[in-house]
Amino acid sequence: MTEHWQPRTEADIQAAIDQGLVRESHVFDVKKPPPPPSKNVDIAVDLACFAVDGGRILYGVSQPDSTAPTTLAPFDVSGLPERLDQIARGGVIDPPLNIRVLNIASEADPSRGYLWVTVPPSPDAPHAVDGRFRSRSDRTNTILSSHEVARLIAERTGRLVSARGLLDEEITRDPTAADLRQQLHLFMVAQPHMGRRDLLSVPSGLRIGARGLREPSRPQSPRCRPKANPTCSGLPGRSIPESTAGR
Repeated sequence: MTEHWQPRTEADIQAAIDQGLVRESHVFDVKKPPPPPSKNVDIAVDLACFAVDGGRILYGVSQPDSTAPTTLAPFDVSGLPERLDQIARGGVIDPPLNIRVLNIASEADPSRGYLWVTVPPSPDAPHAVDGRFRSRSDRTNTILSSHEVARLIAERTGRLVSARGLLDEEITRDPTAADLRQQLHLFMVAQPHMGRRDLLSVPSGLRIGARGLREPSRPQSPRCRPKANPTCSGLPGRSIPESTAGR
């Protein structure tokens, strides 16, 4: 469930903990407060590992071991979103990485809270820290072998070449009327590509909130209506990431 979870409040985090849903996975990790600046490389490794397939890190949760309970651990977040962004973009990670950081305030003390860090799948992956390319296994960070690095780069290059080829074909075909072709117009193409199987799965539709799991209301009509991402009888549609190019 945490693969598709988006907490907005401290109560959302506590509700997920109470229901045993805060579990590390290939695309999710929980951390105590970020370490001091002397450990910036450790943070960089965590960020770079998620860049291949995308992932999220929740800072501010204590999860000592499998036998100890998971608990909230809010901390002073002042200056930390900027620090994480500087780590991602400032040269520790090669090439630089784009991330998003959400500050979730503690209800007891708004000066303290949690950080929800989103690492989108990077078009430049894999990324290196200390000269070694990083990735994420089932629940831990890993160092990629030279073979794995070559494979990922080949896949990335293949997607780019394929998208450019489709764009060139569209420009050659040019559906614009001949008398309008001297005017400025934009060509765009989109090509779906398969990601990891676990990233293409869709949750059942349940939403985690402060009051626990809730199921959103659905239309009761038994018939399907054509939509961009159709659903029928309560079965969720399946979204597929796209490689896009424009000229």
